[in-house]
Amino acid sequence: MALLTPLAPGEARELLGEYDLALEAIDPLPSKGTVNSNFRVRASGRVWFLRINEGKADGDAAAEAELVSHLRAHGLPTPEVIRTRAGG
Repeated sequence: MALLTPLAPGEARELLGEYDLALEAIDPLPSKGTVNSNFRVRASGRVWFLRINEGKADGDAAAEAELVSHLRAHGLPTPEVIRTRAGG
């Protein structure tokens, strides 16, 4: 498992607060072939996929989010990119 950045419940609560989500549970996901840290998050009555991009510049992570959003808008089954309250 490539879990480079562990996420303690307190850190997860703080992070999810930026999305107006209330943490219920967080579980690391095994990562096969990726260097990112991935989690299954239960928050505000839903299940979410959380990825911490490892070793990417902010611009690179933003470009990846734009690509995923574009693919989703054109019918490919991808996770929905959720923006923070501040738009990040």
